[in-house]
Amino acid sequence: FRFDYAYHQMAGAPGIDNHFFSLSYGINPIKKNVERLIATPDKLVTTESAVDVKGTAIDTAIKSLQINGLKVQMTPKGAFLLTVSLPIGKNTILVEGLDRQGKVLVSKKLRILRLVTYPDVASDYWASKQISYIGSLGLIKGYPDGNFKAGGNITRAELSALLIRTQSGGDQNVPAATGKVFKDVTLAHWAVKYVNQAAKASIVTGYPDKTFKPAANITRAEGLSMIARFGGVKQIPYTGQFQDIATNHWAAPLIAGANNEGMLQFLTGKPFEDKKKLERSEAVEMLYQSQPVKLQITDLLNFDKGY
Repeated sequence: FRFDYAYHQMAGAPGIDNHFFSLSYGINPIKKNVERLIATPDKLVTTESAVDVKGTAIDTAIKSLQINGLKVQMTPKGAFLLTVSLPIGKNTILVEGLDRQGKVLVSKKLRILRLVTYPDVASDYWASKQISYIGSLGLIKGYPDGNFKAGGNITRAELSALLIRTQSGGDQNVPAATGKVFKDVTLAHWAVKYVNQAAKASIVTGYPDKTFKPAANITRAEGLSMIARFGGVKQIPYTGQFQDIATNHWAAPLIAGANNEGMLQFLTGKPFEDKKKLERSEAVEMLYQSQPVKLQITDLLNFDKGY
């Protein structure tokens, strides 16, 4: 509660004074100040490697401030700023305002998701967002030099490995191969366990001569077919969605189904070019639009889980 009183003597009218009274009350402002303590937004999605955590401790009872347990200097007016590094993935930053005895008066948790970026993928590149999300999920990785090489090709073995890792939840969940499925994928081949599992899951079928051609760069039709099977895309009647694909093309029903689910939006108004080598960016776009990966991205963006 607060009582205020003031008066004003009138110089031109002796003995006549103006008197002012006020009575007011207020609720302890500490809880109100929780949101006003920090200017940095919660539930932030960024591609930056660090974030500026800043704000103002407006409650005079706050005598010190710490961020993730680290003491932070405040100006006489309570302003503070600390740059915090962000690893790839989900990050939690805890800001706490303490009284003179070290008791926490105000606390605020910031949840920040940092997405991976690659130096050779510009922010305005058509698939930059998709590449960032797929890369952050760990489904596809860049090269040792840090680049992604979005326009590069992808082999049949590489795509098999990528899909099986995604389906299994990581390398550690993919069982070792115990036999050969294709005669040109031996037990010594680096991708044998992925190729075998992809065959078992009917994601790949191989060629009539019982070969798989693991080192061959995959074509757009082959890549789409693998990703569509992985994503549980239903085959539907083909009705000429692409002018260069005949109705009797071996992949036509899968192309129609994938197109129906939005996996081929990047080819709108363009020919399909079934024999063209699939680019890494195109594989990422197809994966990004598949239902299993959409669920993983939804989970990644769930700020109530994992922070």
